[in-house]
Amino acid sequence: MRQIITLLVLVAALTAAESIPAGNADLDALLAEVRRKEAIKNDKDEEARVARARVAAADAAVAAEAASRTRRQQIEAEAAAEVRRQAEAQGASDAAQDLADLPVRERAALAERLANDASKYRAIEASEFAKDLTPVAWARLCAMYNVKDIRQGDVEQLTEMILPGSRALAEKSAAVAADAGLSRVPTWAQQMGQDSQGSWATLVVGGQIQVMRLIRAGSFMMGNDLGLLDERPKHLVTISQPFWLGECEVTQGLWQAVTGANPSLGAPDPRRPVDQVSWDDCQGFLRLLNNRVIGLSACLPTEAQWEYACRAGSNGDFAVPVSQPFGTLKEHPDLSAVAWYDKNADDQPHRVKAKAVNPWGLYDMYGNVFEWCTDWHDIYKDGVQRDPTGPTKPANGDRRIIRGGCYWISAGFVRPSWRGVENQTSRHRGIGFRLATQVTP
Repeated sequence: MRQIITLLVLVAALTAAESIPAGNADLDALLAEVRRKEAIKNDKDEEARVARARVAAADAAVAAEAASRTRRQQIEAEAAAEVRRQAEAQGASDAAQDLADLPVRERAALAERLANDASKYRAIEASEFAKDLTPVAWARLCAMYNVKDIRQGDVEQLTEMILPGSRALAEKSAAVAADAGLSRVPTWAQQMGQDSQGSWATLVVGGQIQVMRLIRAGSFMMGNDLGLLDERPKHLVTISQPFWLGECEVTQGLWQAVTGANPSLGAPDPRRPVDQVSWDDCQGFLRLLNNRVIGLSACLPTEAQWEYACRAGSNGDFAVPVSQPFGTLKEHPDLSAVAWYDKNADDQPHRVKAKAVNPWGLYDMYGNVFEWCTDWHDIYKDGVQRDPTGPTKPANGDRRIIRGGCYWISAGFVRPSWRGVENQTSRHRGIGFRLATQVTP
């Protein structure tokens, strides 16, 4: 009986085992599935870990960059603060100068406008076809300036009422002209005066005042036998006629007053020299200026006129005494008193008339910006020259003379005999010019 029961139990167990699905019975398979799922989870955890590590590394890099940027900003802020401090100190001086000059510029602008209007009236008055219009023109002229009870045609009295002291100023100017050996005050000049450097006259355009210096006739030794090839030979030159030359380079303010534009590089400043103007651009400026100002025939100086005025009676090789060869001279402490060049200009032009004036009343003949001359470039001819104007046609392309050095050039080139050359269509930083005009009979 016991054996039967045991047999029945065994049969039941076998029957139950057969009823379990095979998949559930395969523990290895199940374990493998579990391991697979665990591996997937671990892989995801690893990816997450790697991702977290990457994020952490990126965060660290961002933090390091932020710290570096903060330090750079701090350094830049400190440098900017120093620049601002220096600029404010200079700016305060410049602003004070601008403010002090404001009444002078305003009076000059009013005088310029009145002179132009008066010249129009005189043109009407002088025309045989406008006799009936003359009273009307005078009435309108007086009404423009709110002046009454002035005798028709008395421009001098009208001017005196609008600009008190103008009559005395005109009389003084006439006396200065006579002392200078001139037959009259130039038509273009608002006034004339004298100082220790000689005679001067003011040209006013759009409220911009350009002082012109009277350069007397004379002779000098042009060139330099120790200089570059095209500076040789040193030769005697005579300037047979006096001429007027701008006491400083043409400023951005004057250029803009004439043309309505400002081509200069860098921060605009009406007191800085205009630059990045070609020789051809200068000719266009001069045409506009001469059409605007009655009696003016402005031009570029000849190369001989420029060097004659730059030397101002000196025959030295430099503006200051120098014993070094030209090619080795990089800096000279005394040169900073008269010139802006690469060692003191901070790679930018500066306001005109900031350096010492030469004996003939001219500023910035050395450095600041190069100055165009009217001449084509060529080698010098030996022998005595009288009022030379250079070759009649270009020897090499369309290259014109530039003189004086500029703010980015070394000291060895900032000297009276150095000759630079540029194509007349070239517009480069640091190239400007100054006005010249002949003395009229």
